[in-house]
Amino acid sequence: MEAKKTIQEQDEEARRRRAHRERPWRSPLKWKGRWWNVLSNIEWLVIWLLGYGAWLLWGRMNTPVRMEDVVPYMCNGDLLLFSGLGVPQTLGTKVWTRTDKTHTGVVIIMNGEPCVLESSVPTDKVVDVLTHIQGKDGVRIVPVREKINEYYESDSAGPITYIPLLTERGRRPQFAAKNWGGVGEAWIMKEHKKTFNGNVFSLVGADEHVFHARLFRDISCPAAAEHERFCSELVAAYLRRLGVLEKTRKPAKYTPGDFYHADHLALSYPFAYKHRYDIY
Repeated sequence: MEAKKTIQEQDEEARRRRAHRERPWRSPLKWKGRWWNVLSNIEWLVIWLLGYGAWLLWGRMNTPVRMEDVVPYMCNGDLLLFSGLGVPQTLGTKVWTRTDKTHTGVVIIMNGEPCVLESSVPTDKVVDVLTHIQGKDGVRIVPVREKINEYYESDSAGPITYIPLLTERGRRPQFAAKNWGGVGEAWIMKEHKKTFNGNVFSLVGADEHVFHARLFRDISCPAAAEHERFCSELVAAYLRRLGVLEKTRKPAKYTPGDFYHADHLALSYPFAYKHRYDIY
């Protein structure tokens, strides 16, 4: 009986050693018993969630740059996105545009100087390049430096995000420094006469057409008025005219949040928006 018992003990010890080698990672906690596997799985889940959250936070962090370091190198097709800190902006745009960006413009070259093509409400400090009118309503072209300085002087100013237009190889396109934004004087002058689409939906970051498109996805987006432009609608129309943006959907369906996540846009080959910078 003693010899048979010794063999059983040896078999049991060998089984325990095998189980110890094959057992997955042990929890550093000293918990034992029936909840051992449950606690190990929970700890692995917590570690995975923390790593995923850190990865998302790192992806949302933009590289900070100074205005003097980027403005001289801005070219046609570069994007500028502005964040407002007012109540309508912060509450509305996070719902409709999935980001805190409330306004967007696109960089165009006018007489060798980088300017912003945008559609906005009238302001008192920026001067339109074509008409030399201070505080022009609707579509206007203002120098980049004046726009950035005027924006940061306002009380509700948030960070300005700059997204350069590059090719797949990381180079500038051929039309990067062409005058009149690379689309010609006739198109710029036609858009320059349009007013800002300032309905109630614009206050929350989406115009009336975007509201219908998001609320009733099975209904085609109604055509925008011929004499009005929302800020993101103007940027989409310009990029389509430039040949950068595919004609997969109408310009009125775009919001500022779509251009903040520009790496998901349907762009023509070989164009790409890969990097984001915060101007300070």
